[in-house]
Amino acid sequence: MPVKYMKNTWGEMSGMGRRMLPWDVVRGALAGAVGTIQVTFALIIAIKYFHASDRAKSIISGCYSGGMLLSLPYAAWAPRFIPRKNLRGALPAVGCALGLVIAANATSTEAYTVGIVIFGLCAPLPLPTLTSMYADGYQSHMRGQLFGVSVIVSVLSGLLAQFLGGKILDVDLLYFRPFFLALAGFSLLMGFAIGRMPCGDGEDAPAPNPLRSFSALRENPMFGYMLFTWFLFGAANLGLQPQRIEYLIQPQYGLELSPNMVVLITGVTLETSRACVIPIWARLFDRFNFIWLRIWMCVFMAAHILMYYYCTSIFMLVLSMAFLGLAFGGGSIAWNLWVTKFAPPEHTARYMSIHTFLTGVRGVFSPAIGYAAVHYMSIQATAWVSGAMVILSIFMLLRIRNRPTMAVTPQAG
Repeated sequence: MPVKYMKNTWGEMSGMGRRMLPWDVVRGALAGAVGTIQVTFALIIAIKYFHASDRAKSIISGCYSGGMLLSLPYAAWAPRFIPRKNLRGALPAVGCALGLVIAANATSTEAYTVGIVIFGLCAPLPLPTLTSMYADGYQSHMRGQLFGVSVIVSVLSGLLAQFLGGKILDVDLLYFRPFFLALAGFSLLMGFAIGRMPCGDGEDAPAPNPLRSFSALRENPMFGYMLFTWFLFGAANLGLQPQRIEYLIQPQYGLELSPNMVVLITGVTLETSRACVIPIWARLFDRFNFIWLRIWMCVFMAAHILMYYYCTSIFMLVLSMAFLGLAFGGGSIAWNLWVTKFAPPEHTARYMSIHTFLTGVRGVFSPAIGYAAVHYMSIQATAWVSGAMVILSIFMLLRIRNRPTMAVTPQAG
């Protein structure tokens, strides 16, 4: 059945889409392995090997979001120096590799943090450009499904990397060094794959002032409203993201699990459940009301948040992470492509750069706020605050569930 489906899908694709998909699958496979650094391993090594302070852990948790902040000026200014989209998407992979090499050779918490920060700042830079390339290469009625193919491959490669990485670290934490160096090589190959992806003839024009991109909020108020609801939902998630690992490792919570068990729960369980539902979410993204899809993602996220920090058994922790995987399965598609539901094709990168920038804003501050909240309140009380934020975003989305998403007369920013 999957072979027949892919054969039929291939027949419906545009010529550019057929050239893009194989290289995007390669990119996804490499990105899945490299992405495990920010998702799992960077914080585990910081806690277990370097015994990093809360400040260092907050910086490590927030540096990827700092890169999202930089994606706005990168999307605005890079076209002046790098005209082709695929090359703009490929260049940051070199910076990711450099950061991983520095972290792999670090002998102090400070040096390790610098390496991870370089990696985290570079990793999100090409996201608006890649979304624009997908808008060019994949037809709107099948865009979610085609992007979903590379996402599934990415998840599977991430699963493999997390499984192997967890086993390696259980043998000796010092083995993180060759593991990080291997992922640095994967990052360079990922950049090569992006450079081989075709891009549209209509290149993005450079913008002297990146802040002019925010004129999209005036052009399309629905887009701005969605960004606000996403901000609430995302801040709740990112504020607790490092606490998922802290809850399993730190002795005051009573679990004190090994690095391999932490990876199995927070990584392998999450990615397995995410992989199982990505094809479903991808098909729904192409065919159904996006607002309702976003509501259901929030429901699964709220279920995870309000359950996870009360779990005392491995089974319940796995079940809770499975709920998060259900939410992230939809988020894998929605986060990268949702602006295509709101933006005119020629302004996709501009809309996406606003989204990544605001994701970066909450991501920079949310982990630090999460650590502070846990310090002054219990981790369970912090989870209730975060859960309330997600529930509020659900009610806000219900208000606009049947409204049109595209601006009638979009204007250039």
